[in-house]
Order: sequence, then C-alpha cells, then structure tokens
Amino acid sequence: MDDREAAHGLLEAAEDWLRQRGADKMMGPATFSSNSEWGLLIKGYEHPQMIMTTHAKPYYEPFIRAYGFRKAMDLFSWYYNLVKQPKLPTQITRIADRLKRQNCYRIYRPSKSGWDNEAKKALEIFSEAWHDNWGFVPFSSMEQRHLSSKLKPVIDLDLVVFVEKEGRPVAFAAPLVNVFQPLRHARMRANEFAWWQMMRLLWQWKVRRRVNSLRVLLMGVVKDHRGKGLDALMYREMFEAAKRKGFEHVEMSWVLENNSMMNRATASVGSDLYKIHRVYEKALQVVT
Repeated sequence: MDDREAAHGLLEAAEDWLRQRGADKMMGPATFSSNSEWGLLIKGYEHPQMIMTTHAKPYYEPFIRAYGFRKAMDLFSWYYNLVKQPKLPTQITRIADRLKRQNCYRIYRPSKSGWDNEAKKALEIFSEAWHDNWGFVPFSSMEQRHLSSKLKPVIDLDLVVFVEKEGRPVAFAAPLVNVFQPLRHARMRANEFAWWQMMRLLWQWKVRRRVNSLRVLLMGVVKDHRGKGLDALMYREMFEAAKRKGFEHVEMSWVLENNSMMNRATASVGSDLYKIHRVYEKALQVVT
C-alpha cells in the first residue's frame, strides 16, 4: 500500500518493541538468519521474483529512507541467459579446461542416497568460505538440518558441483530450481485445500515442466584454494549441465557489494548485474 503514514506507523511499532528490549540498532529487512531472505529490492523491479528472495514496490525505498534508515550493505544479483549466451567467454573455458587437464582436483555430483552427508559437507564449505563476510552467521546444527531438508525438494542434484583436493572438499555450487515459476502458473487461491494446491503446483512443475530458471544460492571456495580458477570450473560445469536439462535463465545471488573477488568472477562469465537488494540500519536510543 502506497501510504507513508501507514509504513512509518509499522516501523515505529517495530522500533519501540526493539528499544524496550535494549536494542541499540535496527537492521533489515531480514529474516532471522543471514542465510535466508535479506534486503529490500531497490533495482530490478521489472524482473520476476526468484526463489528465496524478496520483492518490493518502488515506493518502499523512499518510505524507509524518510524514516531515518541508512544503507548498511547492498546485495547483488547477477543474471546469465543460457540461450543467448550458449558459450562462456574463452578465458573461462580455457581456465576450466586447464584445471581438468591437470587432474589436480576431483569434480563430482552428489547422489540422492548420500544427500544428508553431502549437504553437511556443502554447508561446512560454505561456512568456511563465507566466515569473514559481512553479516555472516555460522550455521547451527539445527539450522543445518533445517536448511538441508528445506532445500532438498528444489535442488537438482545433476546440477550441483563439488570439488575435492586429495579427498578434502574445497568448493561447491548448488543451484535451486526456481519453483516460483510453476507456482505462478498454478494460480493458487485463498480457501483452497492444501492438497489441491500442491497437486496443481506439481502438475505445472513436474508434468508440464513450467520451469526454466535457476538460482545459484550457495557457492563457495575455501580460502586456501581461491584464485586458482575453481569458480570458472564450477560455472562451466553448472551451465553445461543446466543447458542439457533445458534451463535457460540463471540468477547468481546474492553477492555482497564488497566481495570484489566473487563479483569479478561472476561478471567474467558474461553475466549482468540486474537486481540489487539493500539492507538498512538505524541507531536507536536505548530506554533507561
């Protein structure tokens, strides 16, 4: 609703609640973990919402700024079109080919039966790779189990890439099938039975195949193996597998604006910065 007074009333209520509990800073929009949905969309309103991302109307942003919030961090989303750009840049292909020829790293895809163990490995790599990044909170054991269970239905294991060095997992990338596409086609209505909604979703997703987009949500390279071209290798492996399965659109998100290495790597494959989500912060006066 395009109503500044209503928006500020909601923000004021949240601010009062936090202040009464001793908080000295308000930050968001965010869910309870930095490993989930974060940020207000400020660029790319015209593009459809991807799985596990937020969407917003353009008038939200001035409401938040007018209330006294300032930017804390921008989160970048990159887009790659597998149809219009069927071949990766020569430099990326050359790096990937060199690594495969050298046979220093083992590339593999997880099996369905070993998913729980592989998911644990992936989250351990991710935690190590992202440890020093702004806003990162390590996964608790409970969160690992929850995220593994939550993502399992929307991960196509044929597209997941793991990289090992002498038996040690050092890098991985995991795209999510954008289930929001078949969800839109399913045209859910209020007051319907949940089983009927699920049947319509599965019909659009599994039978009519109304999904051709992916989101690379989880990707990481451990610190001592960065700068060796593993990102190029994983992008090549992912994109080739995605094309074989009929996918056309790939979003890589989100990447912190100050993560220069990852942003350079993502841009180097020919992707475009097409969305920006912003996390805001506001200092609070503590009630004494």
